[in-house]
Amino acid sequence: MNKKIIIVVISIIAIISVGIAGVLYLNQPPQSEELETPITIQDGAGYTVTISEYPERIVSIAPSCTEILFAIGLEDKIVGAPIYDHYSAEIQDALDSGEITSVGDFQTISIETVVSLDPDLILSKGGFQLSTANRFIELEKTVVVLTHSGFTGYLDDISLIGQVTGQDDEAAEFVAEIEGEAQMIEDKTKDLVKPKVYVEYGAMNSYGAESVVNELITKAGGTNVFADFDGQYLTTSTEEILNENPDIIIISSGVMSSYYGCTPDEIKSRESWDLLSAVINDEIYEVDENLITVAGPDIVDGIKELAQIFHPEAFNTS
Repeated sequence: MNKKIIIVVISIIAIISVGIAGVLYLNQPPQSEELETPITIQDGAGYTVTISEYPERIVSIAPSCTEILFAIGLEDKIVGAPIYDHYSAEIQDALDSGEITSVGDFQTISIETVVSLDPDLILSKGGFQLSTANRFIELEKTVVVLTHSGFTGYLDDISLIGQVTGQDDEAAEFVAEIEGEAQMIEDKTKDLVKPKVYVEYGAMNSYGAESVVNELITKAGGTNVFADFDGQYLTTSTEEILNENPDIIIISSGVMSSYYGCTPDEIKSRESWDLLSAVINDEIYEVDENLITVAGPDIVDGIKELAQIFHPEAFNTS
């Protein structure tokens, strides 16, 4: 056979072989990266969880966890997530297109759907979702429960998700970004007079020392009138509010305020509330509850919106 023909034949065979190998490679299921030393962590529920391989198929059953996964570059590994009215367009598009399977909503997660997705990691919130997380643990699924307890707790949870997914650097970068923005707001307001702030979501229900609302008020340069109350939530009274006499009233605007009919006009109409400084000076504002009551990616926007209300002079909004 002609030498040139032999070379051509060999070249064709080599190209075909590479092509076949490539197709076979692409058709292989994704392989988890096995760790030389397994990672053992204690999650927000106090459970000890060991990670031997970084996950390739992640199900989030809490919207805030879904948002963190996207923020640190893990969107391609999410196979299931709950529906939520306030997702970014990117997350919503992934759910609408079926790229990510809906597993229910925050309060009603479909156990069957989650299991059918064969996840190697499930991320859950604590509290209300803990019973659902425990169900998955009973089914021998790897579950990490997050707490999102306040601003600091939220940042800790970002770091924890980064640790168990191999995205430590991306998580650290996201945390630094949030901390930097929050610190910039604090620096602008730290030397200013701190107004007394009362936040309500209806029927005189408010927030105590352990709430994320209390923490955000402080970071925004204000003082929660119920900062000395232990716990997250409390029900107050007209007498207590008159005694505290807040400079500013914030309505946590959302589902609960709508249910109770809590609006600026409703507050102004309450008996004796016309004696309050906030009412006299028309310092009553509505702020989206998703910005100030939920520890999530919008938490800095919540701090900024509060700071602009408390100190308009510092943010050129007066």
